[in-house]
Amino acid sequence: QAKKQRFILALDEFPYLVKDDKALPSILQDYWDTRLKESGIYLIILGSSISMMERLMSYKAPLYGRRTGQIKLNALPFTDVAGYAGDMKRAVELYSVFGGTPAYITQTDPQRDVYWNIDRHILRFDSFIYRDIKFILLEELEEPRYYFSILESIASGSVTMGKIINYTGLARSLVGKYLNVLIDLGIIKREIPVTDSVRSKKGLYFFRDNAFAFWFRFIFPAEDMIDLGHGDVVLENIKNGMNPYLGRIFEDIAKEFLWLLNSGEVVPFTFSKLGSWWYRDKEIDIVTMDTGSNIFFCEVKWKDLTAAESLVIINRLKEKAGHVRWHNPDRTEYYGIIARRIKGNGKKKLIDAGYYAFDLKDFEKWMAK
Repeated sequence: QAKKQRFILALDEFPYLVKDDKALPSILQDYWDTRLKESGIYLIILGSSISMMERLMSYKAPLYGRRTGQIKLNALPFTDVAGYAGDMKRAVELYSVFGGTPAYITQTDPQRDVYWNIDRHILRFDSFIYRDIKFILLEELEEPRYYFSILESIASGSVTMGKIINYTGLARSLVGKYLNVLIDLGIIKREIPVTDSVRSKKGLYFFRDNAFAFWFRFIFPAEDMIDLGHGDVVLENIKNGMNPYLGRIFEDIAKEFLWLLNSGEVVPFTFSKLGSWWYRDKEIDIVTMDTGSNIFFCEVKWKDLTAAESLVIINRLKEKAGHVRWHNPDRTEYYGIIARRIKGNGKKKLIDAGYYAFDLKDFEKWMAK
């Protein structure tokens, strides 16, 4: 058929086919070189295991040099999950727990609250998601116990290199090696203060994938309880720790939201750089800068705030901004806050006072455009 017209052939989970027949890549190489290369076939090889796919396409592998392109599929952004969930608050909660993996998020029922979905789809010993995250790591990693220890460390709040070393008891060289592997797999990320150069030594490590973040924060330490059928006890522990956990994820969602707004119409200026800033005991959730001398400082709170409470936060933000060394003293400073909800006419009061204020209602409005 490929001799007559364009023909698409997709081989899904190709690495598992290779596990059953080690000669398959060599057979496919010979068939491609002698018959398929000049035909109308469009061959797509898919695999969910990043490490296995990379080995199949490596320099010494039979298929090396024969691909015409490759795509690494990333998780869905929050905007897509919000469209699926409908309600913006529930979207934040579901995205924080199940992440942007389509197979996970489509398991949920957006008409039910997040705790119902956690209980139904994670806290049961026969749950697909409960088992899948561990299965993925065991498939990808050669020394899983060390990686699990590092990921548990990050989930517990030990996010500097030094604290991870102390938590795990592993040598610095090994921790550095394992962190780089986890970054390459897209499970974690390394962040530096937005004003620092790429060579900064102030790196902090966070989860890139929310499903893994939630699993290591709440599920991994409670596996025995879940296996014994005590998911109800684990659920109560999750409820007690959920708001602080959501606060961290909401910061990343707020950053995605600001990139969406980056037109100069509702933000102070069109920025070219966005990130967080920290120095010793001082932290600012979001800082944006342009190529000139404009800088925007913003705090993010997963809370319902009044105008007065927001002003207290902004005044503290101003004090911290004074410690940020960037184009001092010629820069133009702007301040803002992003909250779950700003009560009553609080947003108008803040805007009238010269500040920028957003909450989930603004998320809904701008994502609808």
